[in-house]
Amino acid sequence: IMSQGIHQQLAEAQQTAARRIAEATEQHEAAHAHIEARLLDALAEVTTLSSSLRSEQLTHEQTKVQLHGELTVVRAAEAERTEELKGERAAHACTQAELRATCQERDTLQCNLALAERELGELRDERSTLFDQVRSLEEQVSAANATVARERTSAARTLADGEMKHRVELERAAASVKAEEIRGRGLVKTVRELEGHCLLYTSPSPRDS
Repeated sequence: IMSQGIHQQLAEAQQTAARRIAEATEQHEAAHAHIEARLLDALAEVTTLSSSLRSEQLTHEQTKVQLHGELTVVRAAEAERTEELKGERAAHACTQAELRATCQERDTLQCNLALAERELGELRDERSTLFDQVRSLEEQVSAANATVARERTSAARTLADGEMKHRVELERAAASVKAEEIRGRGLVKTVRELEGHCLLYTSPSPRDS
């Protein structure tokens, strides 16, 4: 009876163990299937991530090339801007030099203006002096004109008297000239008459001998 009970217990234990093994096997197979499903999902995610990573790498390379081109453009722009700044600095230096020269010219012009104002004051004083001299000269000219008018009147009278005397002398000289002309005509007539009675004398020629 005890062996039967032991066999029965062993059988029950074997059945329980087989049932547990079957349950464990089912659980293991289910876990294995679940793990395989998770692995497949993980592989799909890895593939997706790989393709995404590749696309991101391509995008990164394209972005890198684009950024390199933009960097080259920016460096060229910086170099051009540097040259422009150098030119602007040179132009600024020239402008400052011109400004200093302009300031010096302004100071010179101010000095010249002060000198010109001083000379203008002196010229005004000289003008007033000249005006006084001109007034004095006008008075002298007026007095001289009056004197000239008096002398002109006196000279006109003297000239009239001289013209009368000159006319008388001219008339006397004309009468004397007429008398001399008459006398000269007589002399010419006498000379012509004498020339008509003059003998021509010629010296003998050597051929006559």
